[in-house]
Amino acid sequence: MVQKTSPKEVGEFQRGFAHLALRTEKLTSTQPSMQNLAVLPVAIAALEESVYPALPLQFLRIFDPSEPLFDQMGWHPLVIYHRVKVVIGHPYWVTPLQQQQYRSKQGKEAVQELTHHCQSTIAHLLKQECA
Repeated sequence: MVQKTSPKEVGEFQRGFAHLALRTEKLTSTQPSMQNLAVLPVAIAALEESVYPALPLQFLRIFDPSEPLFDQMGWHPLVIYHRVKVVIGHPYWVTPLQQQQYRSKQGKEAVQELTHHCQSTIAHLLKQECA
């Protein structure tokens, strides 16, 4: 189910965070428009970890009983992080122009740009900290 990555690698990003950031203005229609929205790239580098044999996905329901993924058959590796380093990148400011593009035919490109920016920034932060 999960592709384990090395401490210097970044797995594939999902785009949900970019959709939320770019449509925030709509989500806060009862409040003043969001003018200063930033996405903050954060890298968590594993400095010391233990990897144990895979557990049945259904066992993980004890952590989140509402997660539908944990109702499926399958296995998931158990990784326990003993020491980590948290590295924070520069904020990515979401502009009104980007939010306008998101609501137009250029929405896909706006999501891809934000997703790519955050993934590459986090990958760079990890390489710096794990070198």
